[in-house]
Amino acid sequence: MTRSGSTIVGRRALFVAVSAAWLCGMAAPTLAAFPGELKAGTRVEVKGRLVGPRAVAADLIEIDTRQEEEEDGLGGVIESVDATAKTLAVMGIKISTADETALAGESREPIVFADFKQGQWISVDGTLGADGVLKASEVRIKPSKQRGSRETKLEGRVSQVDGTRHTFTLLGATVTVTPQTQIVKKRPGGGGQ
Repeated sequence: MTRSGSTIVGRRALFVAVSAAWLCGMAAPTLAAFPGELKAGTRVEVKGRLVGPRAVAADLIEIDTRQEEEEDGLGGVIESVDATAKTLAVMGIKISTADETALAGESREPIVFADFKQGQWISVDGTLGADGVLKASEVRIKPSKQRGSRETKLEGRVSQVDGTRHTFTLLGATVTVTPQTQIVKKRPGGGGQ
């Protein structure tokens, strides 16, 4: 059988499976639609996989409809540490710390900047500046089981949307919505849908 022949058979098989599901009263599989609620200024939390520099494929998008002001957030693996400038880089995003930044270890114990090492998984809360630098109010080292993971977390306000490409920009990173992306809405009172 030729390669094109197997493709046709595969499409026919999918068509038959979808038709059978519809006839049996089950919902046919569909691709996730790009959510209309995703607009510039919308607050979201994204969990996903790092697929390139400043590029994430979203596994979960939580759209926050509560309109509360919260800090921006970032979670991922430290790519570089600049001890002189007291900055870190995660996903290509520069994170600046100051004397008032709370630094915490795995058990939430206070640490010093010198305790941060390349390859550690950290969680950062702060404010993204117009210069694209995340000014940290708190940086925490996460437990070792998460270190080296390709999973990352971004939280903040969407700055740009490209619905035709199923992407949006968050904290200067491009987030791609895939057919497997789960999308939920955070409601007043903190619950998700």
